[in-house]
Amino acid sequence: MAEVDTRFKSKYQALIEAKRLETLAEDENFLPVYASSNAKIYPYQIMAARFALRSDYLKGCILCDEASLGKTYEALLVACQMWYEGKSNILVVLPSNLLQQWFRKLDKDFPTVPYIFWNNHQKLPDDYSIVITTYDIATKYSEQIKERDWDLVIFDEADVLAKPESKYVQILKEAVGRGYKLLLTPTPITKSIMDIYWLIHFIDEREIGRAHV
Repeated sequence: MAEVDTRFKSKYQALIEAKRLETLAEDENFLPVYASSNAKIYPYQIMAARFALRSDYLKGCILCDEASLGKTYEALLVACQMWYEGKSNILVVLPSNLLQQWFRKLDKDFPTVPYIFWNNHQKLPDDYSIVITTYDIATKYSEQIKERDWDLVIFDEADVLAKPESKYVQILKEAVGRGYKLLLTPTPITKSIMDIYWLIHFIDEREIGRAHV
């Protein structure tokens, strides 16, 4: 007798999930990620990941779903997909209070994808792993980050980057260079439309015209 995926309580639930994923058959690139994970991925999350990877010419993307809709899973789909494609220079920059949340999701839901936490007690690792660090460490040791050509850099709680006058924002922007930037924030606009302008500017300052404020 065939075994039922442990993510589902019954064969019926597994069948319903399979039917839902059939609608995303064109996203077959994500099948290895989904098949090797323990996460229950929703179609809209796959669509968001597909949106982020829709073109090789993009400089980056902003994912700004509301809280609790799974931006972390969307970002992990992107990161794991790129890792499976052999793009191993992946950096994740987080507020320190989100570290354990990311560790838990990677350990539980994406156990086949290696990651390492980089802190100020070690040199930036060069092995085949996703590198996770904090904003403080990335800023303090930006020269080490600058030495690598990053395939993907994920910034969680990225609304803090909408401050172009901030020295640490300038340092981070220079450090990650031309790497693909994936910004996660439930609040892309907190005060004015210029908040989202500066997030786009952080990704690629040539994408839109000069600000007049």
